[in-house]
Amino acid sequence: MDTVLTERLEAQRAAQSALRAVMGELVDGVTEAEASAALRARLIKEGAQGFFHEPVVWFGERTALKGMRGHAEAMPGGRRLAPGEPVLMDVAPLMNGLPVDVTYTGSLGECAALEEGRAVLRELRELIPAWVNEGRTRRELTRAVASTAEAAGFKSRQKSYLFGALGHRLYGAGVWPFGRRSTLGLGLGSSIQLFGGALLNRMSFGLAPWPFWNDSPRSETPPGRGLWSVEPHIARDGVGAKWEELFLVSEDGARWLEPGEALL
Repeated sequence: MDTVLTERLEAQRAAQSALRAVMGELVDGVTEAEASAALRARLIKEGAQGFFHEPVVWFGERTALKGMRGHAEAMPGGRRLAPGEPVLMDVAPLMNGLPVDVTYTGSLGECAALEEGRAVLRELRELIPAWVNEGRTRRELTRAVASTAEAAGFKSRQKSYLFGALGHRLYGAGVWPFGRRSTLGLGLGSSIQLFGGALLNRMSFGLAPWPFWNDSPRSETPPGRGLWSVEPHIARDGVGAKWEELFLVSEDGARWLEPGEALL
């Protein structure tokens, strides 16, 4: 692995370390906002210099995106954690000059539905690189993830995401002039790169490549070379399960950047 990819992997592992640490500290009655603040502080302690988006924390049925109408209701708030409930944490910090985007879903105590969902996610982690190496388009990949989830009794929640994205391009450090500050939960510099690319593509296919995996005609090509952040999110009976990890497409094929076990 070359130096740049090694640094990327180390940055991702630092973010995952923060997720594990905060997950282990959650207690009955803590609010989403309190957990998000603890996660933000831990990421800064781990070396975060900025954020593509502020740390997202959801408890209970909110892990399945139930009852969320718009950006404001999706932000961590006063929802309190109870025993046996699932917890979803999604972070996108700039670590050592490199943006990463990772998600972990756990629970406070046992949650059988979550464990079944995590088993489906582990299956998808094995299948996605194989599908990409077969030459499937991003649209086909999005549909294959949804059908795999449905076969196991779950539903894909990707259509609830901005642009219905299963994954998105992960750019380099690029324009990060605003440090740890963010607007509406998003880092301005990184937003310019991702959403600016999407706007240019919508103006004309030739101006910029489509930066998402989704179910639209704009995703009728395989993932291009480079780093992507891929984030399958499935749900059943008010319990959501999701994980997100860096995915590399190169001349040698497609693979997860992490060669070891996933944060699942």
